[in-house]
Amino acid sequence: MVLGHGDIALGVVRALAQSGVKVIYVSTATRDHAWFSKFISDRVRAPSLKDNGRELLGRLLKTRKNWDGALLMPCNDVSVSFISRNRDALKARYIPTVQGWDVISRIMNKRLLYLHAQEIGIPLAKVSFPDSIKSLAKHDDTLGYPCILKPYESHSFFDVYQKKVRVVHNPKELIEKFSDAQRHNVGVMVSEIVPGEDDCLFNYHSYVDTQGNVLAEMCLQKLRQHPVGLGVSCLSKTIPMIREVRAAALKLLKSFDYRGLSTVEFKYDSRDNQYKLMEINVRPVLQERLCMAAGMDLSSIAYLDLVEGVKKRITSYSHEIYWQHSFLELIRLLYYRNLTLQSFLWPRTKNRVACVPLIDDPLPFVVKSWHCGGIGGALAKNLLLRLQYRLAHR
Repeated sequence: MVLGHGDIALGVVRALAQSGVKVIYVSTATRDHAWFSKFISDRVRAPSLKDNGRELLGRLLKTRKNWDGALLMPCNDVSVSFISRNRDALKARYIPTVQGWDVISRIMNKRLLYLHAQEIGIPLAKVSFPDSIKSLAKHDDTLGYPCILKPYESHSFFDVYQKKVRVVHNPKELIEKFSDAQRHNVGVMVSEIVPGEDDCLFNYHSYVDTQGNVLAEMCLQKLRQHPVGLGVSCLSKTIPMIREVRAAALKLLKSFDYRGLSTVEFKYDSRDNQYKLMEINVRPVLQERLCMAAGMDLSSIAYLDLVEGVKKRITSYSHEIYWQHSFLELIRLLYYRNLTLQSFLWPRTKNRVACVPLIDDPLPFVVKSWHCGGIGGALAKNLLLRLQYRLAHR
């Protein structure tokens, strides 16, 4: 049973179904292209999870459908929170992939995560944790500008601002944006911006079984993001394992006694040649299809371990496999014009997989294209502007 929506959920649905697993899909959004995938066996619209999912919990526990023993796999943070908080109740009928809230809350809350990382010696960006306007004065002496306001809990911050972080350029702006976060009851920290382009970001993906053994692990490098510098990946590739990244990630996971799927993200800081912790995701991420293409089907490995009791250990994976989110890349190309056509097309000459494929499961691609209908208009506008420019400079 896959809980979530959008690109991540679609990747997990495909991975499990192509491994022969029957997939029940619980969509947490009304506009959801993953809903239309041919790989889904049964579909359910989830009621709102804003109230900690009490209504959904009741439906899952009281349903007459034969879902007993189904694996519960969350594909967004709000679903992680729902399953983790209600884990004891859900275990009566299902098999949750996430641990209890006593573990998960310390990882999802970045304030708790960063404080713990500092205690065990994991490199971090410089951060401060102000609790009032008055305490912001300490920021000027430690971090400087520009800096970012970074949320304690990503999903609540994104619900308000529709972005992962907020950039701050001066003390006045810091007070204004911090005050606004307080008004929305969103906890934030102040962080320096670690220098470096998008390709300085590295992800350690793994699955740790119920006995604490690493059954599968791999390393990815982000190449481009949208928005640039502080967004989500739109181009990534598999790379050989980076020893420092692996060591830091496993030290963190073991310190939490963590079990399950995770992605630990670091950014390389050329100032001190260290990989600085960014975040930990305790669920599948956007690059699910890249993991599959490289030979690391982490979702299916979790299913085999938790449902069938089979320990499928994978010790190697393919390098230089590229993953592209063409929709986000088109937005960069057409709207923001910070990506060239040559750069957009370049990965297509490589071993490449698409985030939302067209050929074998066309409906999700078609529906997502419909939802992103402005891209066609932007393309026409972009071509018209280029034509006008050429005519004016004849």
